[in-house]
Amino acid sequence: MSRSGFTPSNVSVAAVAGSGLSAKRVPFVISTADDLRALTLSPKVFRRLPPNGFVVAFPGVDKRAQQAFRREIERYARACGCGAGAATFLLCAASLAVSVILLMRSHQAWTSVIEVIVVGIFLVLLLTAASKALSISLAGWRFRRRCTQMLDTLLATPL
Repeated sequence: MSRSGFTPSNVSVAAVAGSGLSAKRVPFVISTADDLRALTLSPKVFRRLPPNGFVVAFPGVDKRAQQAFRREIERYARACGCGAGAATFLLCAASLAVSVILLMRSHQAWTSVIEVIVVGIFLVLLLTAASKALSISLAGWRFRRRCTQMLDTLLATPL
């Protein structure tokens, strides 16, 4: 038994979410509708997977559905928006480079070229951060939707 009074085999999302413990210290067992509701209300619990892992064990629910839900939790925990941010950065940086080259070829004054570069760098960084944030938000939305679907499945399944 740990200092918190929880044993690793009986810790649920609802118990940890209400206790103020961090997800780093205890493994999770997701097995009830209350666990899913708590997970839906505070999905940031799973932004970092616990080192001892977690167990998805819904009585009466198909094992494939449970495994798919577990994969969705892992996918949400790994979602960082890096792919979207990198793609946006590359596209915006390439667009900026082409714009600067075209501007220089049109024999514009150096001050206007420098202005375009400074504004362009700001926009590249801003759009990169925005796409990263949007990607993380979409991952959270997909995760909450999947939790709601699993909750509907769990409530429709007779015990």
